Amino acid sequence: MPRLGPGEVRYYDRFRNQVASAMGHQVEGPSDFWLRCVLRESSVDDCILDVVVAIGALAYARDCAPSGRPLFLTSSLDQHYREAITHYARALEKLRRRIADPSAVHLQRTILINTVLLSFFESIQGNTESSDKLIAHGLSLLKDSMLQDSGHGDHTSRIAALTDDDGVLEAESFLVRTATWNIQYSPLYPHQGVSVLGISCQQPHLIPFPVSTHNTQEFWKAWWHIVTMTAVWNARVQDELLQQTLSSKSSTEHDILLTRLKAWEAAALDRMGSETIPSNIAVFTQVYIGARVLSLFMHCGIDPTGTAWEENKDRCLEILSYYRIAIAKDGPAYARTIIYDAILAGVSQLAVASRDYEVRFGALRLWKTLVHPQSSWDIKSIFMGTSALIATEEEHRNAQGSIPLESRYKWTRGTWNHSCTEFHVTLTSSGREPRRRLNLTLRPADFGLD
Repeated sequence: MPRLGPGEVRYYDRFRNQVASAMGHQVEGPSDFWLRCVLRESSVDDCILDVVVAIGALAYARDCAPSGRPLFLTSSLDQHYREAITHYARALEKLRRRIADPSAVHLQRTILINTVLLSFFESIQGNTESSDKLIAHGLSLLKDSMLQDSGHGDHTSRIAALTDDDGVLEAESFLVRTATWNIQYSPLYPHQGVSVLGISCQQPHLIPFPVSTHNTQEFWKAWWHIVTMTAVWNARVQDELLQQTLSSKSSTEHDILLTRLKAWEAAALDRMGSETIPSNIAVFTQVYIGARVLSLFMHCGIDPTGTAWEENKDRCLEILSYYRIAIAKDGPAYARTIIYDAILAGVSQLAVASRDYEVRFGALRLWKTLVHPQSSWDIKSIFMGTSALIATEEEHRNAQGSIPLESRYKWTRGTWNHSCTEFHVTLTSSGREPRRRLNLTLRPADFGLD
C-alpha cells in the first residue's frame, strides 16, 4: 500500500470500519464493491487511496458539523474537513491526468470506481450540483461500455476484469441505478438525466430469464442487473412520453419486460418454498417483493392519465406494507441518509404517481420517517420539493376524491439560497398549454428538518 501518515491511517480506518461496512451491508449492495474492491484497489492505486482517505476524513467532519448548512458551505472548517478537501483534490487531479494519458491501462475501470467514490464524497458534503456533474461525466465517458455483454460467456461486462472483479460489475449497475433513481421525480440532476438517456444498454429481449442452477448469490446479483436494465428502459420511456404517445416499439418492449419480471417473481416464489436456510429465504423474498413492485410500476408508469395507479390501489397498499416491514428490520440505514436507495425510490414514486388519497399519504408518512435533519441535502431537498408538489395538487382534489389532469403538476426547478435557509421550488402544470408555473419558497424548519 502507498505510505500513509499517522493522521491518514485513522481516516482510512474510518472508511473501512464504518463507511464501507455500512454501504456494503445495505439491502441492494453493492457489497463486493465496498467491502473488497475499493479496499483492494486502494492498496495499489494512490488515486483511489486518496479518495478513500478523503471520505474517511469527511465522515469525521460530518460528525461535528451542524446540520443547518451543507458541509461544503460551512465557513468554520475544522481540521478533518481540510484534510478531506486536500485528499479529494489530489484524487481528482490524479484522475484527470490519467484520463488525459493515452497510454493509461484499464482506464474505464478506473473511471468507474472513482466516479462512484468521488460522487459519494460530494453527496456526503451536500454539493448536489458537483455530484450531478461527476456522475454525468462518468456515465458519458462509459456510455458505450456500461451494461454491455463482453462476449465472454457468463461474464457480462466490458469494464470489469475477466476474473475476481464482482465489485466492478456491481459498481456498473449501482452507478446507473443511482442515476435513474435520482432523476425519477426531481429536477436537481439535469446532467445525469441527459447521460442516462445516452447509455446504450442491452435491448429488453436480451434480458435473461432466471436461471434455475444459479446459487443464491448468483440469483441475487442477476436480479439487480435486471432492476438496473428496467430502470434505464423506464427513464427512456418516460422521456418519450413527454413528447408523444408510447411507440409500438416501446409497447412491445414493455410487454417483454413485464414477462421477464413475472418470470422472476415466479422463480423467487418457487425458491422461497424450497429453501430451508433463513438467510437464503430472505434473499428470495426480497426478489419476489422487488419483482412485484417493478411489475406494478412498469404497468402503471406508461398510463399518462394516472388511472392505472388508482385501479391498482390494493397492490400499492401491499407494497407499502412490504416497505414498512423492510424498514423495521433494517433499522437506521447509513446509506439511506446519504443517497437514494430502492426503498426511498419506491416510496417517493407511490407518493407522487398515485393520486389515491390513502396510498399517497400512506407513502408520504412513511417517507417522512426516513428523512431527518442529519439526512444529506439531496435527500432533504427531494422530500421538501415533492411534499410541496403534493400539497399543491391536493388543493384541487374534487368532491369525487379525484385530482383532475389539469390540476396536476411536475416539479421542474429547485435551488437553495446562499445560506440554505430557503429552498426555491418551481412547479409546472402538466396539462395542456399554456402551462401554469408556481414559484414557492420552502424552509427546512417547516418540515422538521432544521
